Amino acid sequence: GAMFESITGVVYHVYANYTIMPRTMDDLVLAVGPPVISGTEYIPCGPGTEDEVLIETHMTDDTGIDEAFIWYRVNGTGPFNQTLLNQVGDITYTGVVPAQAEATTIEFYVNAIDDDGEESFDPPDAPDNEDYFSYYVTDAAAASIYELQYTEAADGDSPFVCREATFTGIVTVDTTDYGYA
Repeated sequence: GAMFESITGVVYHVYANYTIMPRTMDDLVLAVGPPVISGTEYIPCGPGTEDEVLIETHMTDDTGIDEAFIWYRVNGTGPFNQTLLNQVGDITYTGVVPAQAEATTIEFYVNAIDDDGEESFDPPDAPDNEDYFSYYVTDAAAASIYELQYTEAADGDSPFVCREATFTGIVTVDTTDYGYA
C-alpha cells in the first residue's frame, strides 16, 4: 500500500514480466504526503465476550509516523474511544480493543499523524462519512439459517462471520430444478 515518488533499480525480464529490482533501500523514495494506511484487520475474526480484539494495520510515511490511534465506539452510539497503536515492525502497528458484552457491535477506524502533522484514516472516508470497520461480539451459536444470514451491517456480513456453524434444514426441489438421473 505504500506510495513511492521513485524506485531506482535494475530492470529484470522473465516470462513476459518486467520487474524493477532496487539495489539498496536508498533506491526506494517514498512519496511526500500524509501517511499511507493499508491492510487493517481485526483478530480474532468473530470475537466472543472474553476476547480482547487485536487491531493490526500497516503504515508508511516519507518522514515517519508520529502518532497512530484506533478510534472505536460501542453499538453505534456515543463518542469514540481512543486507543494507541504501537509499532511492532517496520510498518506494522497493533492495538487492542477491550473485551465487550454479548450482542455488541463495535465500529472502528484507525488514523495516523506524521512528523509534518499530516493525517490519514482507514477506511479513508472515516470519520466524516461514517465509513467504519465493524465486528459483532457474541458467544451465541446461530439457531437457524435466518440467524446466520440476517444482518443489518452495511458490509452485508453476518454476525456469525468466521464462526463455525452447524445447522439442519430441508432442501426442496422438483424435476424442473434437476432432471431425472
